[in-house]
Amino acid sequence: MAATQKRRVGKWWVLIVLAIGAGAGFLLALLPSPGPDFLTRPVHVILSAMVVALLAALLVVYAKVYADTEARFALGLLVVLGLLLFETLLTFPPLLTPFGLREERPFEVLPFTDALAIGAFAVFLYLSLD
Repeated sequence: MAATQKRRVGKWWVLIVLAIGAGAGFLLALLPSPGPDFLTRPVHVILSAMVVALLAALLVVYAKVYADTEARFALGLLVVLGLLLFETLLTFPPLLTPFGLREERPFEVLPFTDALAIGAFAVFLYLSLD
């Protein structure tokens, strides 16, 4: 019974993290942006914010795992997840816009890469909470 309840909690946390990321992304997408990408930018901002939220949640989960177990594997995951979060923030449109920078993406019309990252990190978070 406890395993079933724990799985349900994991599902809810993944959905909550996705909702928080989507909400934050929607609010950030309302900020004005320079350039001709006025149609694709809001979608990219929302999806990127969801990726940031998932990576932040994974960092919290594995920080707790490391604090409880002091396992070197968990420490390695913390480093990798931290670097992925840093890379994601470096290309996060709301952080680029105030500096007059614009992310150059060859496939900017299709938010395919963001959707793949969301899927991968959502599964990773779900399995980490299981």
